[in-house]
Amino acid sequence: MIFIVGRYNELCNRLFTFSNIIAFAKEYNHRVINIAFGEEYRKWFRSTEKDPLCRFPPVETSTVIWRKTIPYVFRLATLMAKLFHKYKIFPSIRIGGQGVFFFNDTEVLNIVTKIHLSKMSFFDGLYFIDRENFIKHADFIRDFFIPIKEIECKVEKFISDIRNNHDIIIGVHIRHGDYEQFCNGLFYYTAEEYCSVMSQILELFPEKKVAFLICSNAHQDSSVFKNLPFFIGPGHYVEDLYALASCDYIIGPPSTYTQWASFYGQVPRYVINYKCEKFNGIASREPQISDFNVLLCGFGKYE
Repeated sequence: MIFIVGRYNELCNRLFTFSNIIAFAKEYNHRVINIAFGEEYRKWFRSTEKDPLCRFPPVETSTVIWRKTIPYVFRLATLMAKLFHKYKIFPSIRIGGQGVFFFNDTEVLNIVTKIHLSKMSFFDGLYFIDRENFIKHADFIRDFFIPIKEIECKVEKFISDIRNNHDIIIGVHIRHGDYEQFCNGLFYYTAEEYCSVMSQILELFPEKKVAFLICSNAHQDSSVFKNLPFFIGPGHYVEDLYALASCDYIIGPPSTYTQWASFYGQVPRYVINYKCEKFNGIASREPQISDFNVLLCGFGKYE
């Protein structure tokens, strides 16, 4: 049994953590309890909706029984993880929010072997990565994280209405809010800068009727996009995420949000990263786009 006890970052970071550990567990017949997925996220997915313990393989249980006890279970599991790590009673891997643990790294083979042999182990951290099994079990992971019926139906109706009058839908993730400070604003772009990228994209599809689906974590002034064919996403962060996954292409800054949408929907993604790029050998402040890069897996099978 693997217990995931660390709560780090937001939804899509935790989705990738959970997914990589599920891939590892599925390959080697382990069970998982992910208390760290939290009350704020489990309710949006069919496999975890009715299980406050967020188990793999999925198990339905009474939420009434667990609702009041989950916080205490989480604290107990976290304390046990610290004690077991200190006294090496059970395998306990604590990497926090910055460390990286690669399951296939030969340097950690002894730890992985202990996990296989132990009845209980504890994972505390964000970047647990099993690329090989993540790719191998990608379809299973997608099925595990199908959103609840309410969200699925709403997104399908929303996208269908746009497709009725358009040939191509391009999802645009405008990450404002926290990105104004994240990495000193390196990936923070103004609405006008996004418009510049969108205008260039239109030139790639001269014979097609294109629609842009704009999803953002901050309010956007619609008048900025008035010269472009656009729609604003449903608004809820999970609905927006799966709406992006239903597009034909996705553009946005480096973010696990668009990584997950790209992975889940198997959608080509263009990463807007021009502040770190050079065009024609000259550093440029103008965003440019030449093609879309396919990101099949959240940890970069394709770049």
